[in-house]
Amino acid sequence: MKLGLRSRRQMLAIAFVMLAPIGLAVGQSAQAPAKEQFVLSVSRLRCEECREIVESALAKLDGVVDVYASVLASEVEVTAVKGKVTAEQLIAAVAKAEGGVQKYSATLKHGPTPAKEVQ
Repeated sequence: MKLGLRSRRQMLAIAFVMLAPIGLAVGQSAQAPAKEQFVLSVSRLRCEECREIVESALAKLDGVVDVYASVLASEVEVTAVKGKVTAEQLIAAVAKAEGGVQKYSATLKHGPTPAKEVQ
């Protein structure tokens, strides 16, 4: 029996409806991990290249979810999975950041605090 395009779509729709509750059950059991936020004050964060170097170094750490560096404020906001990253690890990553002749250093300004959820 050969199915037309419409019949195939209907079968796929039925299969999706039947399997959707299974996906929901799996998704409900695995909640998103809690996040926390750190704010670092970074020395010598003066240009876009510096911003990219520091953001890249921090983003490589296991557990880091998001990084935003501000050249104007000389600050970096780091969002991480709660308990996976320490302030000391973040500060060390900034100190090891390589790029040009700049040597960066950081101090903890705030954190860890619960991360704000973006709606």
